[in-house]
Amino acid sequence: MEQMIGRSLEPGEVVHHINGDSSDDRVENLQLFASNTEHMRYGHGEQSPKPCGHCGELANPRPLGRCQPCYDYWRRHGRDAERPLRAMCVDGNRLRQLRKARSLTLEQLAVLAGTTSRTIGRIERGQGQPQDATMAALAESLGVSARTFDKSASSS
Repeated sequence: MEQMIGRSLEPGEVVHHINGDSSDDRVENLQLFASNTEHMRYGHGEQSPKPCGHCGELANPRPLGRCQPCYDYWRRHGRDAERPLRAMCVDGNRLRQLRKARSLTLEQLAVLAGTTSRTIGRIERGQGQPQDATMAALAESLGVSARTFDKSASSS
C-alpha cells in the first residue's frame, strides 16, 4: 500500500482488503481508510453496493467479495464445493418484476405461495438464500418455472 500511495502510512490509517482475503495484496484489492472508525463504517453496510464476485448481483459485499447468498453457500459448503455458487443465487429483482407485472402485493403473493410477505421481501432484497420449496411455490404462484429466478440463467 505504501508503494501505491508513495508515502508511509500515517498512524491510525487502516488498509482494507476488499475481497476479505488478507493474503491477497494486489493493488486493486486494497483500500485505504483514514481511521478505524471510517473502516468500520464501511464494513457495516454504508458503502456503495458492488457486484458479487460470483453472481454479479449488486450488494454490499461480504467477505471474499460475495453477496450474502453466495457467502452463505460458501460458508456451508467450503471453497471447493462442486456446485458453482452462481447456480445457488436467486434473482430477487426478477421475482419483484414478475410480482409487480401481475399487480400482486407482497401479502397477496405470500397467501398464494403459502409463505410470509416478510420472506418474499427478503428474497426480493437479496437477503439470505430461500429454500427450494419456497422458490417452487413462488414460481407456481406466478405461473413460471423456478429456473426463472436463477441469476446465472437470467444473466446469460
